[in-house]
Amino acid sequence: MAKRIVATLLLLMLVFTTVATAFAKTAVSGTRYVTASNGKPVNVRKGPGKSYALAALGRINVGEQVSLKYKDKDKNGAIWYMISYKGKTGWMMGSFLSTKKPSTGGQTQPTVPAKDQCGFGGCTAKATRTYGKWEMTNKRMADGSLKPVEIRNIHVTCEKGHVFGYSEERNP
Repeated sequence: MAKRIVATLLLLMLVFTTVATAFAKTAVSGTRYVTASNGKPVNVRKGPGKSYALAALGRINVGEQVSLKYKDKDKNGAIWYMISYKGKTGWMMGSFLSTKKPSTGGQTQPTVPAKDQCGFGGCTAKATRTYGKWEMTNKRMADGSLKPVEIRNIHVTCEKGHVFGYSEERNP
């Protein structure tokens, strides 16, 4: 009987430690603007990761300002923020948040710009790029099958102040 009690206590300790580690998040503050290279609204999730369902917020339009609440990483190491918008909360991937308001001028980024140019809405100013790390994911094909691919996010800032990002894909 004593062995059973000890085993149960050890199991409970292991479960609580695992759960506490899984939900380790850091409190943050401040505001950011929603940004996306294609100009489309960005998904807001119920948790820090693409595997979570959409939150009650659903999607937020590019250019909207959100408040930051918490910061966490998903299982692949990507940074996610719990955001607050119009009284509701959810999680958004950090690569879709910027300190500068996107200047879309009603245009979206149709193609990937040349390496030394911005390309945002036809801008040809010199640009600086920050490349994210390659992450494995699955891409749903037209026939419904899943294909393994690697994706990385690229953030672009040009001399004129345009800030946007896009994704690059490659086969593993």
